[in-house]
Amino acid sequence: MMGHKVTIAIPTYNRSTLLRQAVESALGQTYQDIEVLVADNSSTDNTGDVLKQFTDHRVRYFRHSENRGFINNFNFCLEKAEGEYFLLLSDDDILEQDTIRSLQTKFQSGADVMAYCSLIFFNENTKTRKIVQKNAPEGEDGFDFIVNRLADRRVWAPSAALFRTSVLRSTGGYPPTGIATDLASCLAACMKGTVRYVSHPLVYYRLHGNNVSQITKYSIASHDDLINWSSKPGSPVYEHRDRIYRYCVRILNRMTYTAAQAGNREVFTFAADILRRLSPGVAQEAKFKLYSMPNIKYAVSFLFYIKESLASRFLSAR
Repeated sequence: MMGHKVTIAIPTYNRSTLLRQAVESALGQTYQDIEVLVADNSSTDNTGDVLKQFTDHRVRYFRHSENRGFINNFNFCLEKAEGEYFLLLSDDDILEQDTIRSLQTKFQSGADVMAYCSLIFFNENTKTRKIVQKNAPEGEDGFDFIVNRLADRRVWAPSAALFRTSVLRSTGGYPPTGIATDLASCLAACMKGTVRYVSHPLVYYRLHGNNVSQITKYSIASHDDLINWSSKPGSPVYEHRDRIYRYCVRILNRMTYTAAQAGNREVFTFAADILRRLSPGVAQEAKFKLYSMPNIKYAVSFLFYIKESLASRFLSAR
């Protein structure tokens, strides 16, 4: 029978060095009633050897015989969780010692479905740190949280969010929306009740490379998947489908612009094609990008792409 146990789930794949830090931060919590569930997605490095060094009985280690994909691994973690509360810790992030205690004590009634906190973004390569906070109430209706999160008025990350396990399961866990699956599951859970916030930053969120290197076809397609998932009748966030649509289009706009600046034609073309399908009005889109681009070569490149796209549409319509 579950009491107030907290499951800290760490899905992992080929990050043995960083994983060690994540597990150590989980075991070092001042809140003692925890389990640390590590789901190894068939790593080919020494992840297994690293986990063998942890003799704490609270560590539960599972290794898949073959890679299931990260979303299936997330759902595996949720399925195996024995805690009343659930936190999905990225294998490269780090918890402060009081993270779980600070979040768990925020659950004041059965209506509370999630407690989250501010973050510290850090990059070990550049030795930079940045505290990321936004003004938010200590308690907020889940509907209002969703509205504010989709308007970028709330800072949120899965490693900094503690959920009621039963609520996450009741909404279907992590849906097939690519890298947007954690946000999708959060929005679905928040439809079920109220949200609590800790303004103090309690999680170190690791940054890798730069913003440009993080923009891939997969990350772009994930936001298209999020729109499709939310727009289906029966979706737990169907009521917010228009807000999710506007949020994703805004993100895709940023990705398109960043890819154009970087001169990454393949990614830019992929993003622009999705963006035009979702948000018709090529001329308006071109105007936005042209005014935004500080370097004339990117503007010219974008203009030629738009010209080619329009010509292609004209020919196909004849």
